[in-house]
This record gives sequence, C-alpha cells and structure tokens, in this order.
Amino acid sequence: MNARHDFAGTSEAEWRDVLDVNLGGTIRMCRAALWLLRAAPAPAVVNLGSTAGAVAVAGSAAYGVSKAAIMHLTRILAFEWAPEGIRVNAVAPAIVPTAMTEDVRQSAEYMRTKLAAIPLGRMATPDEVAQAVAYLCAPAAAMTTGQTLFVDGGLTIQ
Repeated sequence: MNARHDFAGTSEAEWRDVLDVNLGGTIRMCRAALWLLRAAPAPAVVNLGSTAGAVAVAGSAAYGVSKAAIMHLTRILAFEWAPEGIRVNAVAPAIVPTAMTEDVRQSAEYMRTKLAAIPLGRMATPDEVAQAVAYLCAPAAAMTTGQTLFVDGGLTIQ
C-alpha cells in the first residue's frame, strides 16, 4: 500500500494505514508462519521490500519507511531464526506494472523520470519478481539469509 504524499502531506491516518498494511501485515504473516516453518525441512521466508526502502523517493514517505522497516525486520528475523535453520530474505523491486502503480504509470513525465533512473531503462515484470522469490526459496540459496535481493535494473547501484 502506498500513500503518494510527501511527509508533511501525509495524514496520521495514512501513516497508520500504510505501516499497518505493509509492515504490520509482514509481521503478522511471519508470526503466523513460524510454527509451520519450524516443522518444515528447508524453511525459507521471503518478505517484500522495495527500492523505496533503500533509496529516498520524494512523495512516498510512509511507503519508503514501511519498506525500509520490512528490510530491517528481515535482517533481524534472519539473525534470530538462523539457529532453527529458518532463512529469511527479502525481494525489493523497482517499479512493477501492477494495480498499485497504475496511477503513476499514466504519467508520461513520471515514467520518463523513473525509467531514466533505472540503468536497464525499464520496469521489472511481475514474473521477474516471482523468479527472485523462487530463487530465495530454492536449494541454490541455502546459504543465503538476511539479504535483500534488489530486482531493480540497477536503480540502487547509483
């Protein structure tokens, strides 16, 4: 969930809603899954972050803060749950063509600026995000925990 306002323009209710859906939802899911993870043969959690959690994006204060918190929660849970063999990682995409980004994708100026900031010059596809999640759940990532995998076409390397 996103509230597309700068810090001063984001109401208390919007802050609460964005943090509750994004961060609170992640916390609740991790808590609910823990007992199943403890019984799984190769347990892995993949949380959903965003490049907005690592790079300041004007006009998305609540969203960026919620995603930064998710990525830090990922590191904390990875550290706490490692003794039980539970791996915890996150995937952080740049802009993806979804219902949440439909409004900004309608703005040619926004898209021109956004794509210019991405070295590969395009959005991530939902399938590319899903493939990153699949990788982090796969045996190939058995030694990976506490990491955020950016699916961002190079946005965060600048």
